[in-house]
Amino acid sequence: MSATAYNRVAAALRDQILAGSWEGSHQLPTERELCERFQTSRITVRRALQILEEEQLVERHQGVGTFIKSNPARKIPLLTTDYFGSIQTHAPDLTRNLEYLRTADADEDTARLLQMQAGETVLEAVRVDRLRGEPIATDTVRVVEQYADRLDMAHFGEMNFLSLWARKQRIELDYCTQSIEATVATKPVSDYLNIKAGDFVLKETNVVTVVGGIPAGLFVTHYRHDVFRFETTIDLKARGLIAKRNG
Repeated sequence: MSATAYNRVAAALRDQILAGSWEGSHQLPTERELCERFQTSRITVRRALQILEEEQLVERHQGVGTFIKSNPARKIPLLTTDYFGSIQTHAPDLTRNLEYLRTADADEDTARLLQMQAGETVLEAVRVDRLRGEPIATDTVRVVEQYADRLDMAHFGEMNFLSLWARKQRIELDYCTQSIEATVATKPVSDYLNIKAGDFVLKETNVVTVVGGIPAGLFVTHYRHDVFRFETTIDLKARGLIAKRNG
């Protein structure tokens, strides 16, 4: 993925923060000074600072300035069901490696989630995402055979796989059911992530359906808990959880 101007500014500032160029709680240069330093616009600088704030590296106080948090540690915020969009903003230098692609028999859990018979054939892939060479996430993808006949290895290696999948298979994706839990890593996940078996990871399970609510693909992803955090926005008014004011 190509980095935008604000990605590049955010990356430069992030590297300086994590390298300890400024002490914790130290104030960053003003937006004007950063514009001059990076020879860019104030809009670009503000977006870069917003990215660092979303990663919990800095705190911004209107009218006062931007301050580095004490003991800063980068956390990539993942918007639920939008991994690609989150990575585009916060880690455009992330790379994806396809470990393997093969046909496999659906086990009982896969069969239950995809509403098929155990032993039926699925196309199975395992992928590992790396940031600057460090593995930070791995997922196992299982696609129902009838929705995978136009897919090959190159397709599974793409970051924006869902859009490519729908286009290549000429299908219309409907909705996704998702569950997220904290769990411990077992082999081979621990090997893929280069962590110890028993270390905590974040596990996300997504079932993607085509029109009519028919399950077409299962995505089971394990994330390094020290790298990621999940975010979501809930429209309380749309859900009727906030009463309307009278008068």
